[in-house]
Amino acid sequence: MTNTKNKKWVGYTIGLSIFSGLVVSFWNWWKNYQSRQKEKPELDLTTSGILNPSQIIKKQLSQTRYKNLTKYVIAQAKHETGNYTSRLFRIANNLFGMGVAKVRPYTRSGTIEASEGLFSKYANLEQSVDDFLKWLEYNNAPVSFIDSSDYAKWLKEEGYYTDSFENYSAGLKYHVNG
Repeated sequence: MTNTKNKKWVGYTIGLSIFSGLVVSFWNWWKNYQSRQKEKPELDLTTSGILNPSQIIKKQLSQTRYKNLTKYVIAQAKHETGNYTSRLFRIANNLFGMGVAKVRPYTRSGTIEASEGLFSKYANLEQSVDDFLKWLEYNNAPVSFIDSSDYAKWLKEEGYYTDSFENYSAGLKYHVNG
């Protein structure tokens, strides 16, 4: 009789341990989930009402002297953000991996620290595109390029990226053609 009671007690103890482990695991997951939600900005419908970043870039560039660069700038944004999936894009509306401008005019609404350094944070995607347009103006960008490789070469010369020319150029070409 005592042997049966001991087996039941062991069974209850094991069950309680498993249940406690599940509760602790769920609690840790929930705290992690909540902290990630705080990092994400509210859904930004943007002033244009368009959620597609490529369409926002196209619309804003069409109103400037840089409209001929649209396919390259869209490819650049896709390359910089991993096709609009990077953490910097998601939590800072940063389409171009823009660092913090120290000299030129800028439109950022704040900054965000990342492992690679300090980056600009924008209230919405239009503000990110506006800041990139200010960068183009500040660096006196040409209004046309032969191809994406020519554009990548100019960006490298202006110190826009630290990646190798071969890798960055291939990334732009992929997104222009893809």
